[in-house]
Amino acid sequence: MKIFKYLGYFLLLLLLAVFLAVLFIPNPFRMMAPAYFGFEEIAPQVFMGPKTDPKIRENALKEIKAAEKIVFDFYGTLMPRPNIILCPDRACDDAFGKRGGRGVAYGKRVIRVNKKGLNSVILSHELMHTNLKARVGEWRTFFAGVPAWFDEGLAVFISKDQRFEATYPEEALKDLQAYDGWWQWEDMMKRHGWKAAYGGSQQLVKRLYDKVGKAGILLLIKRLEEGMSFDEALKTVKG
Repeated sequence: MKIFKYLGYFLLLLLLAVFLAVLFIPNPFRMMAPAYFGFEEIAPQVFMGPKTDPKIRENALKEIKAAEKIVFDFYGTLMPRPNIILCPDRACDDAFGKRGGRGVAYGKRVIRVNKKGLNSVILSHELMHTNLKARVGEWRTFFAGVPAWFDEGLAVFISKDQRFEATYPEEALKDLQAYDGWWQWEDMMKRHGWKAAYGGSQQLVKRLYDKVGKAGILLLIKRLEEGMSFDEALKTVKG
């Protein structure tokens, strides 16, 4: 029947359109479908270049498991695993564009780490980001008042990143609280240095943790999940 013939043409064109869309989308968004760009799925939602040393793959999976345990131990549950793109060589640069940081999380959906990020500290840091956004919502995390210092500080604090000092100048801490939008984070790093931005954020989170404990931090996140603003949630936690 002609209707099935036309339906077949339509499906073929649809598949072609999807393929072309994936092929020509901007580099970072390609990480939503890494298999189309030559990356192998070495574990559920974990992708790596096909020529990577098997020992590196094995070690990377162990580090992911350790990182997920760190996040689980904090939350008590894990949100669905995002695409984790492991980049021990330049294969990622060719497919997804260059990226200088050890690790980066794209919302709740993608984590990308380079050779220096293939460890439980960096991976758990990025998983803390994706888990928070999966719980609270990407839109609300970015645009509805979840401070950058809280998101970054919690990730540094829980991952136990040893690159940072215990204390930073109060001027930097005040700036982090005053200019706490995500669109202001780069400016904070330029103004105070990246270590003071991340380490100072951790210091702010630790101060809060020392006052309200783990249960208080989890309650704060729960209130954010329920739709409260950060300031409202913070008031309920502090009492």
